Amino acid sequence: MNRRYDYVGPAEIRDDVRPDNGGRPITSLDDLAAWLNGQRQAEREDPFTFVIDVDETLRVAPQRSEHVACAGGGPVLSAGEILRPSADRPLPRTLSPFRVGFDARPRAGRGGDEG
Repeated sequence: MNRRYDYVGPAEIRDDVRPDNGGRPITSLDDLAAWLNGQRQAEREDPFTFVIDVDETLRVAPQRSEHVACAGGGPVLSAGEILRPSADRPLPRTLSPFRVGFDARPRAGRGGDEG
């Protein structure tokens, strides 16, 4: 069972979400490489925002992006930041969903049933 987290942050941030400003869907390493290569050099070295949407798709955006925008305004299964791996940082760092504007009380299932 997947746990969904709804956005509970400021409404004006969610109201700014547009269909064309969501995070880039990543379904392969090639997708991630293409997205990273399309970023400015400074952004390639910074951590980047990520969400896993309710369809279990990884979406990424530059660090300055709001997580709710990266999610296209919808609920998420997870959200946080990914640091580019390096020799001294081999694993990504993630943040708890409620730290980025999502409700810490998950809803069970994809259908939104109360859990």
